[in-house]
Amino acid sequence: MTTRFVSFVAPRPERSAPTYSLLSLPASVLALLSSDEATTSLSHGSTLEIRGHSTDAAVLVTPNQTYSLRGVQNSNSLCLCSATERGKKGWFELDEEEGSDQEGNLGSDREVEEEGPKRKKRKGKGEILIETVLHETLELVPAVAKTERLKELVKGSEYRGEDGEQDRQREGTVNKKLYTFGELGSLLPASDAEIRLALTRQRIVTLDTHLRSIPTSYLLTLLPALLQVLPLPKYLDPTSTSAITIEAEDEELLEAFDAAGDCRTEAARQVLDWFSTPAEKSGWSVLRVKEVVREVGIVLLAQGGYGGQRLDTFLGKWKSLCHQFESLCTPTLLTNTSIISPNAIPPSITYLPISHLSADPATRFSELFTLRPKWFADDLIPFIDDLGDKKKRDALVMKFVRKVKGADGKMVWSARNLWTVAA
Repeated sequence: MTTRFVSFVAPRPERSAPTYSLLSLPASVLALLSSDEATTSLSHGSTLEIRGHSTDAAVLVTPNQTYSLRGVQNSNSLCLCSATERGKKGWFELDEEEGSDQEGNLGSDREVEEEGPKRKKRKGKGEILIETVLHETLELVPAVAKTERLKELVKGSEYRGEDGEQDRQREGTVNKKLYTFGELGSLLPASDAEIRLALTRQRIVTLDTHLRSIPTSYLLTLLPALLQVLPLPKYLDPTSTSAITIEAEDEELLEAFDAAGDCRTEAARQVLDWFSTPAEKSGWSVLRVKEVVREVGIVLLAQGGYGGQRLDTFLGKWKSLCHQFESLCTPTLLTNTSIISPNAIPPSITYLPISHLSADPATRFSELFTLRPKWFADDLIPFIDDLGDKKKRDALVMKFVRKVKGADGKMVWSARNLWTVAA
């Protein structure tokens, strides 16, 4: 059996009393510690780590997952003991005078002694000391990574191209505290993989080791330029649900970014990576065109604020920015980021990103039914996709939703209880 020692804190000062806790590991973490790669990772302290800001509840993270710590009372208390060297030798040994045969059976002199007066214990024997008594065990429970603070950390660090950098110097905003990726571990209760995903979703790049956000106005300059230099596929079906990919040379794409927004290559490369994967041909990338078109639509919609916008006006602006890919600009491409009101006069679209809704299921359904008392299933499901797998989502729907067949025969979803909306 392999023994692994995992330390979450710095070595304690000399002469200070040690503290102990029992930690129960789930199968996924135990498998990680038992893997061959764990030996090297543990030596660098990167496999398991306690994280969180001083104002947060501490969490334990692996490279890819976050776990909350929960204390559970033990039915039996556990004593942790220590002893001197003499005491350790005598833990399970009989007194020399008590004698035993080679098989460990007590000698007959003990039986005789039990009938006579009790013997005094010898002095000078080692002691066994109780270090602590443990009454609870810490359990690890999978938790949702909390990266909301990231937006505050990068506020004021926007990158708007090299011209924008000169403006920052003139305005004196270059002294704004800029964070590195390594510093986020002590500020966010999340694993490295979850933090990297949050950086991508919030459109944050790394320049000179520091984190810089890309503002929506700058994205609306870069992405249309990217679409403009892409060749139009021979067959472009807007109704197809499959991905549309186009191979293009990296140098041409990066030059388009530079020409449109004076974008540094280091930043342009990271923006390109958000929507592409390396091609088999060296120096080429495979662009996911629908993702780029969708991002342009989301950014344009966000600039209009959270109120309703005329649908026809919005679609006209969106198509003009996507050039030869305008046929892909359909409301269905903005799933889980907007609400369409087709019956309004005129029809409108409202910006509603799923990231702005509560992660708590009860609150999420309350918010959705407050915005719209009645939903069709196809319209509401995209806004609850992130609450769990299909089995969990179905259970939440049964708990919070009442299904009623409308006059046209379509199933309409409404709040099961009035308190669901008022919560």
